[in-house]
Amino acid sequence: MVDPRGQNPKLRPLVVTTASDEISKERPLVAVAITGALSNPIADDEIRLPFHPRGEASTGLRKPSVAKCSWLVKLQLDAVVEAKGFIPTKVLIQILEKIRQRDDTSKAN
Repeated sequence: MVDPRGQNPKLRPLVVTTASDEISKERPLVAVAITGALSNPIADDEIRLPFHPRGEASTGLRKPSVAKCSWLVKLQLDAVVEAKGFIPTKVLIQILEKIRQRDDTSKAN
């Protein structure tokens, strides 16, 4: 995938936000991009993700990273290369809330 400016194509980690019971080959998955390009301070649309230098965090991430909740992507199930880990429930809830807030704001404008 490419970055939000349509540049820098590469394999990127994602947080799939599509509910498990809604995943099928017929419908695209909705996901949030994960990036290691951190804002300082952290941006309002970012959620920090667990990481461990040896990949021992539940996410499988090895460096500080965030879910960039304004960077939503759609992809087909067969475009998924591999599952590396999972997002803890409380972090996933924060991500989903940021997406909902973003949607509410865009509908109000």
